Amino acid sequence: MTASPPPESRKTRRERQAETRLQVIAAARQLFLSLGYHRTTLSAVVDAAGFTKGAVYSNFTSKAELALAVVEEIERENVELLAKALQGDLSPAERAAVLTTWGETLLADTPAIRLRAELGFAAMDDPSLGETMRHKSRNVRATVEVMLRGLENTDGFLLDISLLASTLTALAVGVGMQKLSDPDYDIQAFVTAATVLTGYTLPSTDQAGDASDAAPGA
Repeated sequence: MTASPPPESRKTRRERQAETRLQVIAAARQLFLSLGYHRTTLSAVVDAAGFTKGAVYSNFTSKAELALAVVEEIERENVELLAKALQGDLSPAERAAVLTTWGETLLADTPAIRLRAELGFAAMDDPSLGETMRHKSRNVRATVEVMLRGLENTDGFLLDISLLASTLTALAVGVGMQKLSDPDYDIQAFVTAATVLTGYTLPSTDQAGDASDAAPGA
């Protein structure tokens, strides 16, 4: 007869539910990013996750709630990636390079941008979804604000930190939408604006000097 595992090795109901939730989100993330919000069904998520409908519905009451969980996970990863990259004493050129790399990574994820946009449009006809999205957006801005307060250049910011966090997140969303409609859109505008708003001097270029050298009588 097989002995039962010791009590400390048994998972609690809350732990099992948390694991189920994470697995459902992982399955849903693949479907939402490959098919989009409207073409993904909860039944498909149930099949992909390998759980019963009851297990899925006990964690998420609707497709919109599940999609929001996916978007929230992606946005948290994006903010954490930037915060980690900005750690340390960086020169203006290094900071601009970090922002460029982060922006390129973020904006290359077209499926995630599309999912966020589809949810935004769906929220226009769903007041409950709209309120939830606004709440989650405020959480993202709050996270960005915390990250900004951790930077060494606090006194150099051109805006109040709360306003700066709102401006940068809105700018990122806007650039993402622009990139969605125009894949060739140059994100340097975002990098430049973010660098200036956070009080860092833009890296110098030789363009002015070249122009001077080429001027008559120079």
